Amino acid sequence: MTSKIFKSVNNHVKGFFCVGFLIIATQAFSECTFKTGDFVSDLKNSRNIDLIEIETPKSARYVRNLYKTIVSETENIPPKLKKKFKAKITIHYKFGKCVFEGSIRQHGDWKDHISFSEGGTPVRSLNVKLKNGNLLSAVEFKLLLPETRGGANEILTTLILRYMGIISPETFSVVTKVNGIQSVMLFQENARKELLERNNRRESAIFEGDEKLLWSFKDYDNFELEPLALSRMTNRNWFLKGSSSSTIALSSFSSLQKSYLRYSQDIEGHETLVMYPGSSYHDFAEYAFLLTAMNAWHALRPHNRKFYYNMIKKKFEPIYYDGNASFTSIEQKMHGRLRSEVIKKLFSKGLNQGFTSKLEALFLSEKILLGFLDRANNLEINAKDFYQNAWQEFSRNIKILKDEIAQIENNFSIQNSLELNSQYIKRMHMFNVDQIIYVKIEKNRKHFIGTLDNGLTNILSAEETARLISNNEYNGKRAVFIGDFIQDTDMTLKKFKHKSLDGEIVMSRGLKVAVGLEEKSIFFEQTQKTDWALLKGINLTNWKIVFNGVQTKNQLVPKEEERFNIHGITGCLTIYNSFLNNTDLEVSGGRCEDSLNIISSTGEARNVKIIRAFSDAIDVDFSSIIIDHIVVEGAGNDCYDVSGGDYAIKSALFKRCGDKAISVGEGSILSVQDLYIDKANIGVSSKDLSSVNILAGDIKNVSTCLEAKQKKQEFGGAQIKNKNLVCDGPNQIESNSVLLAATP
Repeated sequence: MTSKIFKSVNNHVKGFFCVGFLIIATQAFSECTFKTGDFVSDLKNSRNIDLIEIETPKSARYVRNLYKTIVSETENIPPKLKKKFKAKITIHYKFGKCVFEGSIRQHGDWKDHISFSEGGTPVRSLNVKLKNGNLLSAVEFKLLLPETRGGANEILTTLILRYMGIISPETFSVVTKVNGIQSVMLFQENARKELLERNNRRESAIFEGDEKLLWSFKDYDNFELEPLALSRMTNRNWFLKGSSSSTIALSSFSSLQKSYLRYSQDIEGHETLVMYPGSSYHDFAEYAFLLTAMNAWHALRPHNRKFYYNMIKKKFEPIYYDGNASFTSIEQKMHGRLRSEVIKKLFSKGLNQGFTSKLEALFLSEKILLGFLDRANNLEINAKDFYQNAWQEFSRNIKILKDEIAQIENNFSIQNSLELNSQYIKRMHMFNVDQIIYVKIEKNRKHFIGTLDNGLTNILSAEETARLISNNEYNGKRAVFIGDFIQDTDMTLKKFKHKSLDGEIVMSRGLKVAVGLEEKSIFFEQTQKTDWALLKGINLTNWKIVFNGVQTKNQLVPKEEERFNIHGITGCLTIYNSFLNNTDLEVSGGRCEDSLNIISSTGEARNVKIIRAFSDAIDVDFSSIIIDHIVVEGAGNDCYDVSGGDYAIKSALFKRCGDKAISVGEGSILSVQDLYIDKANIGVSSKDLSSVNILAGDIKNVSTCLEAKQKKQEFGGAQIKNKNLVCDGPNQIESNSVLLAATP
C-alpha cells in the first residue's frame, strides 16, 4: 500500500526562510482519512476511539471455525482450531478513521472465551495482529470478552500496577463489530517491545511460562504435566540481534529456569506461587502484595507469569497478565491453600518501606480515577460507584495483608540447582515424556556448545539456540535447557558507593574515578576506549560530572553490531533513574555508541558539553529533562537524540554533526528556545508522533533543514513548529506529517 503524493505547499510558515520546501511521500503504514501528524496527542488516548470494526474476507470459513470450536468435545479450546484469518481492521476515531490489513485468531485456553449475544449470535475473544498501522502504538493486541477478565476489575488493576511502577498492558473497553456483530470488548496489548516502551523500559528479553505441556498434549490430562512445564523466551528475534543480546538472554533464561524448577519440583509443598527469579525478591514480593490485595493471584500461577529482564538493573521485573482480579474482600484461599500458608512464603523477607510509602501516595492520586473513567466508559456499569467501592475493599485488604506480613519470620531458602535437575529428569522419565535435556550451554566467539544430560555435546547455531529457549525445541523434537550458561566474556564490574551519594556507581574495571565531596564533583577517566560508568538512583543536585575518554577517530560501529554491550550499556556516561538539578555534565572522546545517555530520569541540567563524540553525543530516553545550555562539537552520528519523553532546551549550539543535529522520536515532545546548528546532514528531525517546537534559531550548512516523518509502524506522523528560524536548505515533510507555526 502506498500513500498519495500531496501537492507542494504554496504558503510558507511565517518567519521561516529557506531555499526550498518539500512534502515527500514515504512507505504508508495505513490508510487514514486524516494526517496522523495533526493528532499526535489524540492518537495516544483511548477515549478518542469510537469503534473497532473487523471484517474477514472469507467470513464463511471463519464462522465454520467458530462453530467447530463451540462443539468440540474438549473442555479447553483445541490449539488446532486457533486458525489465523486475514482481516480488514478499521479504527473509527472521533476525527476520522484508519483502515489496516491484518489477521485474527481465537484467543484463550478455555471456552469461556466464547459467548453469545442477546440475539444468540456467538462472539469470541480474539488475538489481532496488524500488518500495517497501529492502535495506540500496539501492533498486536487482544480483544477480550469482558467477563473473561472481570471487566472493570481488569482495567483498574492495570492502572494501579502501572502507577506503582509495574509493567502493565494498556487496557480499556471498546465497542467492536466483527463481521457485523457488535459487542463491547476489552482491548489489551500484547507483551512486546511496544508494551515495554509504553512502560518506559528498553527492549530486552521477555519470558513467560511454557503452556505447551499443560493441555491438549497427546494423551495427558490438563495440568497433569505441570511438574515438567517450565519457561520460554517470547521475543526470539531479540536473541538473534547479536552477541550481546544472546549473552543477556541465555544468562537470564538460565536463572529464570531455576525458579521454575524450584516451583515445579515442589508443587505439592508450600512453595506454591512463590517465584523470585535471580535477586528480584522485593520486586516480586511487591507485585504479589498488590495482586493478593486485588484477589488477582491468578496472575501468580507460573503458566500465567510473564517476565522482563532489565539489563541495566540486572534484575527480572514482572509483566502483569491475566490476574482475574476482584475488588472484594480478600480471599481465604489461594490456589487451594490457606492464604496464611501462602503468605508466609510469598513475603518471607517482608516489604520495603519505600514500597509502602508509595502505596500510601497511591490513595491520594486522582490520575487513576480519571484514567479509569476514560477506559471503562463503554461498560454497562456506574463507573464512579464501582471505583469507590473497589477502592474501599482494596484499602481494607491492604491493611489485612500488612498486619499478617508483620507477623512473619524470615524463612526464605533456595534449593540446590543440581538436585533440582535430577528431580526434574526423574519425573520426566516417570511421566514417560520424551524430551531432550540440555544441562549446560557454553558460548565462545564462534559457537554455542550444548551439553546433554548424558554428557554428550553438540554445536548449536544461533537460530537453533534461539528455538531451544523460545520453542523448547531442537531438530523438531521437544527439548528443554535446565542448566547453567557459561560464556568466555569477563563480566566483572567495579562498584562505588559513598554516604554523600544516595545511589550507586557501577563501572567497567578499567575506568578511573575521583570524587570531590566538597566541590561535589566526579571525574572519570578511560584507560580503554570502551570504558563506561553508570550512575543509578542518584540525586545529582549541584553536582558536576566529567568523563574524559580516550581520543579516537569518529568512525561508526559496523551496522551488524549491537548498540549495547553485554551489560545493556550504550553510553560512556549513563545516568539512570536519577534526579538532575543545577547539574553540569561534560564528556569528551571515547568509543561508545552514546557519549552521554540519560534514561528514566528527571530534572534540569545547567550545562551539558560533549566534545568529539564517537557516535551519538547525547541520547535521552523515557525522561523529562530540561537543559539550560548545551554545546556539542563533533559527533559521528546525531548530536542530540531523544525518545519517549518530555524535553526542553533553553539554548543549544551543535557543530559538525555526522547525521542529525536534533533527532526526536517515539512520541516525544521537545521545546527549543534558541538554536544554532552549523554543519549536519539534517538540522531537526521529528518522527513517530513527536512534536518539536522551535522559537528561534539559525541553521546553516545542512542538506535538510527540517524533517518530519513516520519511521516505525507502531507510531504515526510527526509535527514541527517553528518561528523566527533561518535556514539555508530545504525541508522534507512526509505526507502524514505537518509543519506549523511555533507557539510560545
